[in-house]
Amino acid sequence: MSSYERKIARAADALEKGRLDDAERLLSSVLGNHPKNADAHNLRALTLLQRRDMARALEHARMAVELAPDNYRFRGNLGAALMIAGRLDDAAIHLDQAVAAAPDYPLARRQRGMLHAGFERFAEAASDLSVAVK
Repeated sequence: MSSYERKIARAADALEKGRLDDAERLLSSVLGNHPKNADAHNLRALTLLQRRDMARALEHARMAVELAPDNYRFRGNLGAALMIAGRLDDAAIHLDQAVAAAPDYPLARRQRGMLHAGFERFAEAASDLSVAVK
């Protein structure tokens, strides 16, 4: 494992434990040297979401998807960020793509289920949510 991969792993651990400053410091270091690292952009987006810095979170989530367009997790995270930002139509596009790529991915199914419920499409919401809780 390279030094930047170790930093990404440590940043993920810090994020999981709520140590946002540590995660941001590590991710800034990685992105300073590897600006096209999709994993670091994705984790940075998740860190910024927790800080409610929506503009920057969306920027990093979009970059992660741009760099790794086939990564359904990154696409699901972008969909979730767009949903939190109130951009529901855009969120639906990315969540649909994430679910199409990985039908059993619980995050995308949960987020899409919540989105369907918000649009009062309860049958679709129930279908997505039933997969998400399995």
